[in-house]
Amino acid sequence: MEKLQPILKKLQPVLDHLEKVILGAVLIWVAFTSIMQLLDARKIVGDLSKDQDEEIRLKGSDYKTDANLKSKLYDLIEQASGSPEELILQGSNHMVFNPQKWKEIISTQTGGSHVTNLVPDSVTNKLGVSALQVTRIDPLRLVVTPEAVLSADKTRVLYRFHQIDQYPMQFNPKAGLLSTFIAHQLTAKPESKRFTLGSAMPADLHSFTKRMPKATLQQFHPDWIVKIHFRGATPPVSPENVDSVFFNLDIIYRNPGLDGNPVTGNTVTNQNPRVRSKSPIAITRAYQADFLYQTKYQARMTYRGFRVGRHIMMDGEALVIKRITPNEVWLYSDLEFGGNGKLYIKKLVNPAALPAAGGGRGAVAQPPPVPSTTSSLGGL
Repeated sequence: MEKLQPILKKLQPVLDHLEKVILGAVLIWVAFTSIMQLLDARKIVGDLSKDQDEEIRLKGSDYKTDANLKSKLYDLIEQASGSPEELILQGSNHMVFNPQKWKEIISTQTGGSHVTNLVPDSVTNKLGVSALQVTRIDPLRLVVTPEAVLSADKTRVLYRFHQIDQYPMQFNPKAGLLSTFIAHQLTAKPESKRFTLGSAMPADLHSFTKRMPKATLQQFHPDWIVKIHFRGATPPVSPENVDSVFFNLDIIYRNPGLDGNPVTGNTVTNQNPRVRSKSPIAITRAYQADFLYQTKYQARMTYRGFRVGRHIMMDGEALVIKRITPNEVWLYSDLEFGGNGKLYIKKLVNPAALPAAGGGRGAVAQPPPVPSTTSSLGGL
C-alpha cells in the first residue's frame, strides 16, 4: 500500500476532476457520431441525385380487372348508404337461428266443443310460412311494335309505333299503410304514335304524356317513361309491300334499383338495328308471382299476380316481397308490422308436386294472359 501512495498522489489531480474527464469523453463521442451521420447523409443525397438522371422503365404485364368488380362496388356503396341486404340465417342441420315453431290449432270436436292443440312446424307437417309455395312466376313485358303503313294517297310511307307495358303499377295511396296489403292498380294503357324518319332525339312513347305532368312523372315515376329513338328505316321492296320495311330503333327505359326505388336504378338502351315491320319487340322488365297456401288444418288459399312491394299476411306474420327472379321469390318478415326481420327464399315448385286444386277459401280468378310476342300489335 505504501508503494502505491506515490502513484495515487500523482493521479490525485485527475481524480479530483474525474467528472470533467468523463464529460469531455462523452462530448468527443457525440461530435464524432454527428460527423459520421452527416457524411452518410451527404452520401445518400449524392446517390439520389445520380438516380434522378437515369431513365425510368416500367415493367410488368397488364392488370386485368374483374368484369363484375364495378357492379359489386356499386352494390356495396348502396348497402352502406342505408339499403343493407337482408340477413340470411337459414340452416338445414341446426336450429340455432331457426327455432322450431309451434302453432295453435283449434279444432271442432263432435258435439261442437273446441279443442286447442299445439302442433310443431316440421318438414312432414308444414305450417305458417313453411307451407307457402311459389306456384308460378310470369314475366312482365314491355312490347314495342314498329309498323310501316302507306299514306291515304299511297304516295308516302308512314311510320307508326305501338306500345304495351305491363310494368307500371302503383298501390292505392288512399289505403295508407294498408295499401300494400290489397291488390295493386295497373297504370299504363296501350299507346300508338307516328314518328318522323331519322329522328335526331329520342321521343316519348307511353300513355302518361297527357295524364300526368312531365315534372311529376320524372320525379316520382321515371321507370314508367319509355322513349323511342327512331334512327332509320329501309325503303319498301315495292310500294304495295310496306311490310318489307326494316326499322332501326332504340328502346330506352329505366329499371329500378335493388331496393325497388327507380331513383337508384339505371337507364337501359335496347338496340334493335334491324326489325321488320309489324314484328313485336318484347322486353322483360319485372316478374309477378303466384302462391299457394294449404295445410291439413286450413283450407286451400291462392294468391295471384303479386309484385315486389306487396305484403302477404301469412298466419299472423306480415311478409313483404323483396325480390322476384325467374326461379325464386324473396319474402321478408316486415319489422314495421311486428315481423322478426328474417328473409325467406322460396323456390318455384314443380307443378307436378302441387296438391290437387280443390277450390276453398281465398281462391281468386286467374290473371289475364301475358300478350303474345309473336302476333302483330299493329291494330292497336
